[in-house]
Amino acid sequence: MQHRPSEGSGEMAFEKILSETTPEGVLILTMNDPETLNALGEPLMPELLSEVERFAACFDGERRTI
Repeated sequence: MQHRPSEGSGEMAFEKILSETTPEGVLILTMNDPETLNALGEPLMPELLSEVERFAACFDGERRTI
């Protein structure tokens, strides 16, 4: 299941990554920039870092893995 934040959810919408958090607390990030073959540059890398930081900031003991 891929997740894109809904408007008003408080989550950021990304252009180059897809994000999903499973019920088991696993964050799945899928790079989605075929034009650059998912090169870790602009804008992919800032989006990845932002989502990892968001995930870590709301750690509640149930989220375990990225």
